[in-house]
Amino acid sequence: MNRATISNIERIRRLALSSASKTAVRHLGSTGKETHRTYGELWEDVVGAVAHLVAEGVGPRDVVAVRVSHGLTHVVYSLATWSVGATLLPLDPGLPADRLQALKETITNLVVLGNDAAADVVAQWPIAPLPARSRPTIAHDLSPRFARSTGGSTGRPSVGIARNPAWTTRPGHLLEDSYAGVDTDLAELGVAHDQVQLVTLPQHHAGFTCLHYGLALGQEIILLDRFSPHDAVHLMKEFRVNFLRIVPTQMRMVLEIPEVDRSAFADAKAVHHGAGPCPDSVKRDWISLVGKENLYETYTTAEALFHLAVRGDAWLEEPGSIGRPRPGCAVILDGSGRVCGPEEEGEVYLKSPTTALPYEQLGTPRVLRSWGDYVSVGDLGYLSKTGNLHLTGRAGQVLLVGGVNVNAARVERVLLDMDGIEDAVVVGRPDPLLGQSVHAVVVLAEETDLNSAWFQRECRRRLSASEVPTSVEIRESLYRNASGKIARAEFEAT
Repeated sequence: MNRATISNIERIRRLALSSASKTAVRHLGSTGKETHRTYGELWEDVVGAVAHLVAEGVGPRDVVAVRVSHGLTHVVYSLATWSVGATLLPLDPGLPADRLQALKETITNLVVLGNDAAADVVAQWPIAPLPARSRPTIAHDLSPRFARSTGGSTGRPSVGIARNPAWTTRPGHLLEDSYAGVDTDLAELGVAHDQVQLVTLPQHHAGFTCLHYGLALGQEIILLDRFSPHDAVHLMKEFRVNFLRIVPTQMRMVLEIPEVDRSAFADAKAVHHGAGPCPDSVKRDWISLVGKENLYETYTTAEALFHLAVRGDAWLEEPGSIGRPRPGCAVILDGSGRVCGPEEEGEVYLKSPTTALPYEQLGTPRVLRSWGDYVSVGDLGYLSKTGNLHLTGRAGQVLLVGGVNVNAARVERVLLDMDGIEDAVVVGRPDPLLGQSVHAVVVLAEETDLNSAWFQRECRRRLSASEVPTSVEIRESLYRNASGKIARAEFEAT
């Protein structure tokens, strides 16, 4: 590790020495039971978990798949995995057996840590105190490695090691990252030392990063077994929460609370959201809740290729923007490979300091399209005349309706802005005349009936003729994973 950097593990160890009695984590179980750890207690747990992993033969060459339920066990064993020098791969505890087996066949040095028969190492909780003579040595110069699964739906999983040195930072900075070509730090996104952070997202997904950066910053972390909008609002008020990351589905759920207590958001300094399109009306309502200077939309990839962010006040100046890439770090290409001008839609290619770094992949490589030094993950969008990036959908979600390209994401955004529609997904269905037709699956708000004539009239008013759904299906809910993303394959039936 470069002398100018310090690992987050070392930051937490120093906090355990300097602020041993400071609250590190509160885990609030679904039964109402609270498990509490100070920084001193948390570090003792980590040391005990390190001893357990070492006794099981886990070392620096291993990839440890932490596959346990949300809570302190996950936090402690994640930190312990880094502390033995191994690569950490957080996994959904509900990952299907065939997907887990595929990972085992792909990564020869994979160690699964969990609490079921599929585990190679069974997590222990609570952690038994260690006598002084049995305490393992934890190196101060660790360079923690973090892996994410970026594939697997085909049975051929791909696991990538993040390109950026995400878990080591310069002492004077909270984060040195790849925000579209500019080294920045989390302070620019409202995140600071000693805040209170509410974790609303799963620890095996987007909730992980914010949680562990928060610990390195001396924050007080509040964990929930599962998200509940009422619980989230209550806890924000009770603990005066400053920082949380949330997804649009959860944002809507909070807004649906009758007469939501707006005072619960008084201490919010950084509310980050991502993982799918957020309807303008939802975003504006949240800006009114937490303030335009405190709401941030973020855009990144599992591979940490780039990262953009836009604050609420900048978004209000140009609604739909997800941030302004540094000049020369973004290009839009049309289907023929031509560089698009301002306002022209095409495939988004970005570059940053991390796109040029070696990217280690385990298993079947995920092939990313490239154009010189630029890379694409399949998003569509355009650059405005002011240089801001706007996303319009995914390359794989463009429907061909009677020879006309229809962007499913745009249709979804329009449906989500209609009164009475709680959730929506748009897919293509085979059509003997058009090739594909637009099919909408919607979830209605409580005590709402879908008036077909009104629905068609509203769609024709807001959409082009090719975009108007020709068939509509009503469901009680749409399956979304714990991070708020929808499983589209379920709706793409013939």
